[in-house]
Amino acid sequence: MVIPNEGDAVAALRAGKLDAIDQVSFSLADEIKRTNPEIMQIMMPSPNTPSIDPRHDRPPFNDIRVRKALQMAIDLPSIARTYYRGSAVPHPSTLTSRDITGWGLPYEEWHRI
Repeated sequence: MVIPNEGDAVAALRAGKLDAIDQVSFSLADEIKRTNPEIMQIMMPSPNTPSIDPRHDRPPFNDIRVRKALQMAIDLPSIARTYYRGSAVPHPSTLTSRDITGWGLPYEEWHRI
């Protein structure tokens, strides 16, 4: 069943008309936990987190050293632990899932560049 309105989906869950919903915001999950502690919640890690992907064909981002320095300046483990509450993978990824190959170089291979 597709319920486009998040509020309607939560109301249906609370009324017992749905067994589960997914992709709930942290604030809504907190509210459900507070108001309906009997509803089981399972945090599912996200394979990707939103990222900024600058154009690599224009300065200064055409210099791999600049891109590496920017990446090193971002504390992804802290962001994954705090902002995403442990539900995100704490390493950089491409715009697609790590499971989709051919669109970018996996993080584990960045040392080769």
